[in-house]
Amino acid sequence: MHFKVGEIYEFPLLKRHLLKMQYKPVQSKIEPGMFDFNGDVLDIYSSTERFIYRLHFNEELLELIEIKDAVSFANKGNTDKVTIRPATQYLQDLSDIEPILTKMNAEMELRVKEFEAAKMFVEAERIKKRV
Repeated sequence: MHFKVGEIYEFPLLKRHLLKMQYKPVQSKIEPGMFDFNGDVLDIYSSTERFIYRLHFNEELLELIEIKDAVSFANKGNTDKVTIRPATQYLQDLSDIEPILTKMNAEMELRVKEFEAAKMFVEAERIKKRV
């Protein structure tokens, strides 16, 4: 996700996109892979760096990006743009999961029938349990 000073961002879309990238809203204290909206300020604790990016908005216009130390919260400077990487490397688009699962189950049933025809009942049970 890219942020650039002077660009317009819609808060509901920002939140949805951060959640899709597996960032979590702050519960009590901010930790890596978390974000927090506080009025027109968005704090993002990068999952890949030990910085908190504080984004200041005026309405939906991004005016300033501050870099804060994650431990001391000391200001480390400002930047005009920042790239936020996903909170985890295990992201996947799940929109096509149903057809994939259907194909997997169909193939499993085919293999079970093959094992049962060959009188390999232990293998047939094992593949049922594992798939």
